[in-house]
Amino acid sequence: MATFNWKTPNGTTGSIDLSKVVTSVATGSTNGTIAVNGTNVAVKGLGSAAYTNSTAYAAASHGNHVPAKQTANNKIFLRNDNTWQTVTPANIGAATSDHDHDSAYTPIAKSKGNAQRPVYTNANGVITKCTHTLSKSVPSDAIFTDHTYSNFVKSGSTAAAGLVPKPSTTAGTTHYLREDGNWTVPPNTTYSAGTAALLTAGTDTSNRVWTAKDTI
Repeated sequence: MATFNWKTPNGTTGSIDLSKVVTSVATGSTNGTIAVNGTNVAVKGLGSAAYTNSTAYAAASHGNHVPAKQTANNKIFLRNDNTWQTVTPANIGAATSDHDHDSAYTPIAKSKGNAQRPVYTNANGVITKCTHTLSKSVPSDAIFTDHTYSNFVKSGSTAAAGLVPKPSTTAGTTHYLREDGNWTVPPNTTYSAGTAALLTAGTDTSNRVWTAKDTI
């Protein structure tokens, strides 16, 4: 062991172990150390981040971190202000489940959206109140399925009003509806004028309209 001996003017002596004297300082061979006289010496206080490559970390411009996770709840979502929020109709600008709309998409009274004043979607896709009330202004071409009709029944004990039979598809003016429900040509439709002599004698039975006491 090499030593260096010394003596002061007042006679005090001493020695120094030269192996303890720092003669060189360099980069250590392992992370977090320096080499003193060729020996690695740990640098106190340096964490692993002090000697980790920069590529192991996100850039400063990478954005914000998601806040700490919460207890599982399917009604809570991350809002764009980076906070966890409970989703309600009010805080997402939605209407309640029992709302309805008029042409301006504002709530309308329940009495206006009933069976007598319904709503419809117009050409622009907007829900609009119907201008008709079914009890007073039924369209002329409305079709109702809650009323039925039956055919009329010919004269007799079971006679009944109803729809008449369909006439012939050939146009004409000679057929008339008979009380038995058939379209027929009336019988004996040709008439001639009676003479005074025959009518007075009562021999023209087809043209006789006077009684025995009648005179011409």
